[in-house]
Amino acid sequence: MTYSILISSYGAFLDVNGMEKVLIRMESDPDVNPGWGIYNKASTIYRKSGMKEKGIEMLEKAEGLITKNKDMKAYYCLITNYAAMGEKSRVLGVWELLKKNGKVLNKGYMNVISSLLKLQDFETAEKIFDEWESRNLSYDVRIPNILIRAYSTSALLEKAETMVDRVIKKVGEPHAHSWLNLAIGYLNHGQTEKAMETFCEWF
Repeated sequence: MTYSILISSYGAFLDVNGMEKVLIRMESDPDVNPGWGIYNKASTIYRKSGMKEKGIEMLEKAEGLITKNKDMKAYYCLITNYAAMGEKSRVLGVWELLKKNGKVLNKGYMNVISSLLKLQDFETAEKIFDEWESRNLSYDVRIPNILIRAYSTSALLEKAETMVDRVIKKVGEPHAHSWLNLAIGYLNHGQTEKAMETFCEWF
């Protein structure tokens, strides 16, 4: 049985002591070169067990193993896990590392924008969105929809409206999910009439 499977097995029961014994054995095994994924997995288990600092230690070890890695998944996982721990500065640190070491495409922008919005950092998410638009990659409407949904959830309805307009200008027609997110925002914040108007626009 591999170390990764053992860690997953202990993690399923949040058995931190068992997991730590496996980590110690793994790190003392001369025939094993642990990859970033094992430490990322251990970090998640620590976080779910309420042991944030130990979780961050594991992510730091994982980060040290991806410096020259072209596997985009490694960066995405670290960004997501740092965000889950409330570590905005570390999210941005890995984002800069990703831009330095790899070619950032739409999925990378979706990942970091989603992570920043979970941390309620609208300002930085908006700056990165503007950067994405300026690069003229293929226009993936899921990226602005992440912002529209976040704005609508947070009662920033004017910003949501503005973003819907930007989507329309880019793709030439309203996108169903853009309208839906906006309509739900209106509905959840007591603007029933606007919600119905938006649903009518959608259909």
